[in-house]
Amino acid sequence: MSGVQIFLLLEALLWVPYGIYCLLVPEVLADGASITATSATGATELRAMYGGLQFAIGAGCVWGALSDDLQRSAVWMLFLLTSGIGTARVIGVGLDGGLGAYTALALVFEFATAAWAGRLLLLEAE
Repeated sequence: MSGVQIFLLLEALLWVPYGIYCLLVPEVLADGASITATSATGATELRAMYGGLQFAIGAGCVWGALSDDLQRSAVWMLFLLTSGIGTARVIGVGLDGGLGAYTALALVFEFATAAWAGRLLLLEAE
């Protein structure tokens, strides 16, 4: 098993369960991230963005780990998504304040993932 496959499978182990949990129990976001739905539409949005999207990211990692042809694309996906999410989160903290434990942990995870993915992409280019 290659380092890229291990990276993608480890990422999948984080994204897939969290996505499923947020899909089924979006109320979990109220405690950690102080995010609550005030309507049925809001609950559906939480299920979609925190459940479906995060599950799909994890599924992309699994798919990439299992297919030599898709590994590079999966690593690029993680690099772009986690860089974008992390950067938007930093901007949000700058605009809104409120750097709590959930946000700090998310930033560490997002930028560590982006850095690891970026390193793998650079190593492959050499």
